[in-house]
Amino acid sequence: MIAIRSLLGTTGVVVGLVLLVLWVVLSPLLLLLAPFGVVLVAAWKFWRLRRRVGRGVKREHRRARRFGKRVVATVA
Repeated sequence: MIAIRSLLGTTGVVVGLVLLVLWVVLSPLLLLLAPFGVVLVAAWKFWRLRRRVGRGVKREHRRARRFGKRVVATVA
């Protein structure tokens, strides 16, 4: 029982040290990479919004032309 407890204690300390080293090494890298993710998401949302608005404008333009043709047909 003492051997298992000491092994788990040693393993826990080693795992804790590895996680601490990874945190110290990776946290600055992740802080540098985080803005890129935010910029990519913002660009994708902007592109999607611009595309949706463009399609809506084209749809309204077509609708107005059809309505104009109907008005001309009923007047003539």
